[in-house]
Amino acid sequence: MAMEFKTKATMQQKKKEAQDTQPNLRIGENLRNEEWEIESTENQTSENRREPQEQNKEDDEVPITVHFDHGNSKQELLEVLEMGFDSLMVDGSHLPFKDNVSYTKYISSLAHSKKMLVEAELGRLSGTEDDLTVEDYETKLTDINQAYEFIDTTAIDALAVCMGNVHGKYPPSGPNLRLDLLKDLYGLCSKKGVHVVLHGASGLSKEIIEECIKLGVRKFNVNTEVRKAYMDALSSPNKKDLIYVMTSAKEAMKAVIAEKMCLFGSAGKAC
Repeated sequence: MAMEFKTKATMQQKKKEAQDTQPNLRIGENLRNEEWEIESTENQTSENRREPQEQNKEDDEVPITVHFDHGNSKQELLEVLEMGFDSLMVDGSHLPFKDNVSYTKYISSLAHSKKMLVEAELGRLSGTEDDLTVEDYETKLTDINQAYEFIDTTAIDALAVCMGNVHGKYPPSGPNLRLDLLKDLYGLCSKKGVHVVLHGASGLSKEIIEECIKLGVRKFNVNTEVRKAYMDALSSPNKKDLIYVMTSAKEAMKAVIAEKMCLFGSAGKAC
């Protein structure tokens, strides 16, 4: 699963509004972290997964939320709904449009009944994430007309858009992002009260990130750069003892995360 960051606390504010308007619903799950990483739950059974509540969130000095990313299985997400996550992503990007709508609407309705916020993806990104590779010929940009119907029908809270962004590393020629499409999608999403999400933010320049924020992106997913920092630290010849190696690897990841938080404008905004 990808590391995730937000530029603002608007998603948590939206959850609070939902709580105020639906006082009889159980408060259990909300939207993503304003800053931190999301642990992958792949290859884990429901028996050996740790419940988010067991992580003692109330003991942290910084308030956090826990998000489940890229849920592309209905059975998986039905389990997630009972595990105490604050938010989830319904990933039906591999499905035909109508099936994606149906799948997302079904999970979105259940998640909202538990006061979770819901992200979904329309279009399909190329690249590799968590050993899943999508070839270039399978990619599809987000269609603005489909996005209108998708948002209205599914009642999602955040839309992950596809406009040339990729999972993993960008080619040597660099990213080729359709910022004009992003502008149009934000125009639609802002009218619907839906947040824009950009997956594949690893490797994007400061200038591109700043432009994406201006064009409405409110959450970035960063994975590759954080993992690379970890692996580079493990291969360092300077530390031989396992304890020091692991500590160094975690510090390397933290440094990347802190840098991204500052870049995305989310530093110091845990509220």
